[in-house]
Order: sequence, then structure tokens, then C-alpha cells
Amino acid sequence: MKTRFLATICISIVLSSMLNSCSSCSEEKRTSLGSEYGTTEEYFHEEDQNVRSYLPIFNDVETVISTLSKNGIGKLGRWKNDMFGWISMTDYFILNEPSTADKMGNNIAYYLESNTEHCIEELKLVLNINDTSEEQRAIDFFKKTSKKTFESLSLTIPDGLMNSISKGETYNNQQPEFTVAFEVTESNISTYTLSISAETHQQ
Repeated sequence: MKTRFLATICISIVLSSMLNSCSSCSEEKRTSLGSEYGTTEEYFHEEDQNVRSYLPIFNDVETVISTLSKNGIGKLGRWKNDMFGWISMTDYFILNEPSTADKMGNNIAYYLESNTEHCIEELKLVLNINDTSEEQRAIDFFKKTSKKTFESLSLTIPDGLMNSISKGETYNNQQPEFTVAFEVTESNISTYTLSISAETHQQ
């Protein structure tokens, strides 16, 4: 029992020493950052300002919001932080009155998302098909809006994309500056999602 007690004391002393050492290192790091930037918050804000997208148009958030808002499915909201990242979106744009009282109309919306304030990382155009009796009309509208989206960004529509949307087939096309993807997910409804995404880098 005496040996176990002494061993416990020794372990406690070692752990205490390690914790003090780590605390000291963290404090030195905070002090170092503070001396250069004023506060650690200023340091990380400075880093965030230097983040840029490889797709140039994605670095002009307000222009993208303004341009896409003219594509006929509603105005995108302001660029804001929702605690999970930066986002702007339209309300659901209703494409048709439901054919029966127990159904919702088909709807479409834009989403812009990013982990940083200073550029967009991903644009999504999302179609929810709640009313299958109007499915083809909804898909045609989705294709039309997809074309407008590329035109708004001054991007060329990649080969095969429109055909994949028509067939509901998964699509992925990686360009030097961005990636285009399309998929249909099935649950109680069908959801068509077109995404244009781009990696970021430190300027």
C-alpha cells in the first residue's frame, strides 16, 4: 500500500509538470501572436482575408449574388455567417400549384456556401420534386436555370451535363479552376442538385 501511495504521488507530480509546461507553451504562442497582430483574433482574421478561390468570379461574392438574383427564381439573401459557415440562399421558388391537397408544389432554390467570408466555395442549384405529375416541366425548368447559371458566371457548360440532367444520371466534371457535379437523390421526394465548386488557396 505504501509503495502504491508513493507511486501515485510521483505520477501526480509528473502530470502536473507536463500540464504546466503545455500551458506555458500555449501562453508563449498567444503572446507571440499578440505581439505581431495585437490579438489572436486579428491573426486569424488576417489569414481569412488572404483566402482566395481558384475560380476568379467566386472571389466577388456580391457580384455573384446580384447576378444570380436576376435568373428568375428569387433574390439571394445577404452573405452571412450562420455559425457553420458563410451562406446566401433564395427562398424556395414554387414551380406549380400542387395537383392534390396532400402534396406540395415542386420548388427550386440557389445556395452559396463557404468556410470563409471572402470567397464562395460552392454554388448549388437544388430542385425538389414533390409533385410527380409536374416532374418533366420541373426538370425542363431546372435545365433552363442551369444554363442561366453558367451564363451568369461566364462559364462554359461542360459536355454531357445537360444530357445527364435529362436522364437523371450522376455527373462529375473537373476543370482546372472548378468542378461541376450533378446528382439525383431519392427519399420520399426526388432532389436534383447541380453544384459548381472550387478549391481555395492562400493569396
